[in-house]
Amino acid sequence: GKLTYLALALATVWSSASHAMLSQNMSIDLRSLSLGNAVTADPPGINAIHFNPAGLTKIQGLQLDVQLMMADFSISADLSAPANYRVFGYSDDPLVCDDSPNDNQPLCSQFKTAHTDVEGVALYLPVLDKMIKMPPGPIAAPTAGIAYKPPGSKFTYADAIYAPMIAGYYRDDKDPGVYMGKKVALERITYLSPSVAYQLTDDLSVGLSVGMSYQAVGLNTDFRAPNELVGVFRLFDEDICGPFRENVNIVTDLILFGICNADESLGPFKKMANLDVALQQTLSPTYNLGILWEPNDRFAWGAVYQSGNKMRMKGKYKITYENGARSIINQGLQSSVTGQIL
Repeated sequence: GKLTYLALALATVWSSASHAMLSQNMSIDLRSLSLGNAVTADPPGINAIHFNPAGLTKIQGLQLDVQLMMADFSISADLSAPANYRVFGYSDDPLVCDDSPNDNQPLCSQFKTAHTDVEGVALYLPVLDKMIKMPPGPIAAPTAGIAYKPPGSKFTYADAIYAPMIAGYYRDDKDPGVYMGKKVALERITYLSPSVAYQLTDDLSVGLSVGMSYQAVGLNTDFRAPNELVGVFRLFDEDICGPFRENVNIVTDLILFGICNADESLGPFKKMANLDVALQQTLSPTYNLGILWEPNDRFAWGAVYQSGNKMRMKGKYKITYENGARSIINQGLQSSVTGQIL
């Protein structure tokens, strides 16, 4: 074999800690994606706006770039109980316990491994201000850009619409993974990215792009509280309140905090509530600074600085409590002076 081209890239991040994210830079440019986005020293045409705007000087005349990507999310996990799994003496977790749900035994005698899968892609729509479920299977993600270098000029001007970050999925309501997100959507869409590149010499270029982006986060998830305190509520309901339910009085209310008056109690393995969150920021600006040095056809060196941005997203959230949580508070604790103090 013969080495015909050498590209050296330097991506600079000034931060106390850097973290990789699967959803970043996945829907910008097909060629870059096929190379693991290692294109800082070999920028991909108009989409150099994101990877290294200095590469825009390679463009001649007027160019238009339209791409269509197909994306799908296949996320699965196995859920199993660790050794000696117990919460306040209970281990009959229906997600991982293979015993009959009606055996009334607090300890599980046979555990199983539960499996969770996502069903399809979820997207957050800013106009409707909510997440939507797409039909199962891949979805289309279009991008578009335009660039122009006047004849004889050392300047190149460009603009593009792309998505630096986009990911989302949804699960079936009965899937055991609903406590890790029933619907999730993360989006950052750059809808305006005015860019300019300047060719300093025949082999050295610099570039600047300013990205104006829309950011959104959507989450709908069930949650429960498998901790010791919630286990205490179950203990009261099943083992202590039984003899007093038909003979409750002010004395038992004071001693038992009124918990025995609740129609339904909490448990460490019961669904406690549902959380629905939708946050967005319509204008989130960033900028990219790039430099590209190509002394010959077989060697290139590039560097880019991509600025960060502190988001201040606004939106709404809704917590829908299950009957057990409402009953413990309203019918239970609120019915006793000691319960109210507690």
